[in-house]
Amino acid sequence: MLCIEKRLATSARIVTTGEYYGLTMKLNTEIDEYYAKIAEAVGFKVLIHAKDEFPLVDSNGFSVMPGVTTFAAIKKHKVTNVNNLKVKLK
Repeated sequence: MLCIEKRLATSARIVTTGEYYGLTMKLNTEIDEYYAKIAEAVGFKVLIHAKDEFPLVDSNGFSVMPGVTTFAAIKKHKVTNVNNLKVKLK
């Protein structure tokens, strides 16, 4: 498993979208290094997650086949937990 970490400054803003803006990676599958008895498929499994989340790649990641271009869009969501919320049940 390979983990690539990309940190952005807290004040970083993305003002333009598209294939030429953002993180770009070119990956080599090295198919000749695969073991036929162990590997079920050829390619990569990709997961984009927050730094404080455990990377559940098998359940939350997506597959990337060799020889194709893949794009992934991300959107930040802020979730606030209200610790002192009191609810009266009737």
